[in-house]
Amino acid sequence: MALKEEIDSKINKIISKWKNTKSKKMFGGYGYYLNGNMIAGIHGKNYVLRLGENMTRTAIKLPIFKNFRVSGKIRIG
Repeated sequence: MALKEEIDSKINKIISKWKNTKSKKMFGGYGYYLNGNMIAGIHGKNYVLRLGENMTRTAIKLPIFKNFRVSGKIRIG
């Protein structure tokens, strides 16, 4: 099993315990949804986490985090 699929399996195991969740293969990676809103993803070699504005401001100060850009636009929240 490739690393992406292994990580997808682990994330699905966690979110499958929550109500109203699903995962979708998309853009060469995976997206994870709660109540129809994307909460996380795997994009290339990166994890994408939707943290909200306050947590994003805190997390971005750490060297392991960076902003997620879609078509050059930074996504926050």
